[in-house]
Amino acid sequence: MSEPRPWFPLYARDFLADDNVAAMTAEELGAYVRLLLHAWTNPGLPDDPKRLARLARISEDRWYEVWEAVEPCWTERDGRLYQGRLEAERERAEQRACTARENGARGGRPRKTQSVPEPDAETQSVPSGIAKANPGESSAQSQSQSQVPEGARGAPAPAAEPNPLPWQAVLDREEFQPLCVDSRLYPAIETWESHRRELGLKRWAAGTWVAQFRLALEHGVSAWVAAAEYSRTTGARSIYPDRVKRCADELNGSAGAPGRRTTSGKPAFDPLAYLERARATDQPRDVEAQPHP
Repeated sequence: MSEPRPWFPLYARDFLADDNVAAMTAEELGAYVRLLLHAWTNPGLPDDPKRLARLARISEDRWYEVWEAVEPCWTERDGRLYQGRLEAERERAEQRACTARENGARGGRPRKTQSVPEPDAETQSVPSGIAKANPGESSAQSQSQSQVPEGARGAPAPAAEPNPLPWQAVLDREEFQPLCVDSRLYPAIETWESHRRELGLKRWAAGTWVAQFRLALEHGVSAWVAAAEYSRTTGARSIYPDRVKRCADELNGSAGAPGRRTTSGKPAFDPLAYLERARATDQPRDVEAQPHP
């Protein structure tokens, strides 16, 4: 791949007509444009929330909310994030540069040919759209078919193994193996996936799950499950780090006594109640069987 060009084409009408862009706030749009610029020069972006926040010049506590609007514009591949239209423009630019180099090696752009070669008699005798058969190919094909064992002809191809979901692939990493021993984690993940489907949102990419599972390692699975259930019941689009930390603080005993009230007289936030709600909604689900946008 050649060195990236210092500029890329931006079609204003197409950009503004995009549904995702039209729904962005000024802060989200600024972050999106900065990520486009970095993705053009690198190419692609690291699938790491902390690094993405720094590239977009957004604080980490704001990043999760901003990323909810920006994430649908990106596709994860081999641990990096790519924007489809940007990559298409990159490919066109490389093709044009390659053509220019080839023409330069030949002494300039080739002249357009004026004459059209006359078709021969064999070509005229073949109906339009149908290729003329090659007798040598036909005999070679029949010979190769005769070498195939009789039992193997017409046998269906073996079914491909289904790709794991992003959260499954991340949870298989050695770093997150301590989380796998807690049986409460899996139903909570599936419930959260179902919640995002109901909101019409895409599945989280692997990088987002890495950040979430690190929160669970830092603050405990109980705190993460309680925060996930609280976020789901309040209709939130993400599980924010401050909510996980708050659940952890409450569960650690300093402020989670039943019946406790805040200085304003309102009942204190009780993550134990959300843990109970999470257990009450734990039902076997087949995540793969449910369509996802």
